[in-house]
Amino acid sequence: MAIAASVLAAIVAPALGILIDLEHKASVEPSLLAGGYLFLSTLLDTAQARTLWLRHGFQPLAAVFVVSVVVKAGLLFLEEMPELPLHSSSPRETSPESMSGAVNRSMFWWLNVLLHRGYRTLLSVPDLLRIPAKFDTQVLLDKIEQHWQAADRSGKHALCFTTLRAFARQTLYAVPPRLALLAFTFSQPFLINRVITHVEGSTVPTGVSLEVAGGLIGATVLIYVGIAVCTCLYKHLTYQLVTMVRGALVALIFKKTLRLDAATPADGASITLMSTDIDGLERSVVFIHDIWASVLELGVGIFLLYREIGTPCFLVVIPISGTCHSQSRILTALTSISRYPCVKSSRH
Repeated sequence: MAIAASVLAAIVAPALGILIDLEHKASVEPSLLAGGYLFLSTLLDTAQARTLWLRHGFQPLAAVFVVSVVVKAGLLFLEEMPELPLHSSSPRETSPESMSGAVNRSMFWWLNVLLHRGYRTLLSVPDLLRIPAKFDTQVLLDKIEQHWQAADRSGKHALCFTTLRAFARQTLYAVPPRLALLAFTFSQPFLINRVITHVEGSTVPTGVSLEVAGGLIGATVLIYVGIAVCTCLYKHLTYQLVTMVRGALVALIFKKTLRLDAATPADGASITLMSTDIDGLERSVVFIHDIWASVLELGVGIFLLYREIGTPCFLVVIPISGTCHSQSRILTALTSISRYPCVKSSRH
């Protein structure tokens, strides 16, 4: 298995280089999938190469793995380099965030230009970075209006389901980093348990114990850096979703308001929708991924506690009511918006 894995790793690296070259010719934006794969593959292959070097008789395989890691690291570096917009049709398509790779976005290095510019001088509106085209008001309005016109508006939560369908892709973007955050979080007890076992069992330092200690140090760095990066990444994607939902709903309400009869008293419903109710909806959408993640965390946490203390672990089920409360806040906010005349069922 080790020989087959080494051969495949040596073949995949150049093939991926060809794929990245074709992708760069077709799009200005780097591939987040390719960047994420290269980063994770480089990280995991580095650990595997270290293990092969430490095992007697596996030095040739370790050398092949080292070559594969070096090639993948080079490809990752090239993937993170911003590409010049040779065939961009709009300046908004060349925003620094859109041209950043997976590692760049995870570390928010693309903001360093703005921070450095603000350090040197006072910032004004022209100094701000361009935002991606997906936040354009017309783009958001067209997306949600297309789903709103085709939706069945007789349901109580019609606007809620329409909004979820319109921004399903943006909603799903935050799922992988949220799952990774959950995995890193529950890795801490295993890490602490292993560290305690190692400290208690190794009284006299030996070659093996030093190797284990180095592995534990690397695992500690990986877990806590992973927690920080995954937290920032999933919150960033969540707040992008909040911005898109707000922009789409405000534009939809405003467009519908312009079609209302001027003689019909609205009692300030439109202003209320575009201020108070939208603000309340924002505060609820922020926790949209905590709803399902809390259920998973509760199940995994109960299982881990059951392994340690037994039946009393089921007492922690009581706080699940907080998750239900967050979900009801989202549904209530969207339902209240859909009841106003500005967004009620109308085919014209």
